[in-house]
Amino acid sequence: MNLLLIDDLAEAAAHLSDIGKAVVAPSVGMIRDALFQSSAAQRCPIVQHRAFSAWANARLAFTEACICLDPLLASQLASSRAIPVRASRAVTPTGLILRGDIAMQLPSSFEGSQVMIVDDVASSGATLSAVTKAVRDAGGCVVGLMLCAATDIARSALSDCVAGAWFTYIQRGVQALHARDACPFLPFAGSRSTARRKHAHIRCRLRSASL
Repeated sequence: MNLLLIDDLAEAAAHLSDIGKAVVAPSVGMIRDALFQSSAAQRCPIVQHRAFSAWANARLAFTEACICLDPLLASQLASSRAIPVRASRAVTPTGLILRGDIAMQLPSSFEGSQVMIVDDVASSGATLSAVTKAVRDAGGCVVGLMLCAATDIARSALSDCVAGAWFTYIQRGVQALHARDACPFLPFAGSRSTARRKHAHIRCRLRSASL
């Protein structure tokens, strides 16, 4: 499996208070060094989240409406029409389910609006499919998806429900991992799905340090 690491540690830490930043900075630095060393050893490319953010902003300048699923990107988008939407997944005995009412986070009507959906990573395509359906139910038209990276599975799953353009910062199919997920004390850090825990990981070892 082709892996990619998104370095979003600084962007996540930016959402902490000044005291919080001072407290976690040493730990974040150690984890970042370990991730970078392990990524280099395993030949896993690293993409800076800020580079993806700049790329997305340049392409969203003239978008009529935009739904942003990436919580770190949402605060950086210049588009005044950007609508942040939070959707998380939970593992149940019957499989993965989405948590959070997506429709309740959207305007009451998208009637006649052309909507671009933006996220950083698409693994299975389930979340993007659900958001696409919610936009259509509200009368909007999804004209495209903008992503940092997507797996081939997600591309295949979304090909039937999104007829618009695909914009991906990383052109090839790849499984992207968030560096922030290695730091559970950072905002927006989360756990990976069962499938990703089984197949996608970066082995790293932290150097011992006296505290």
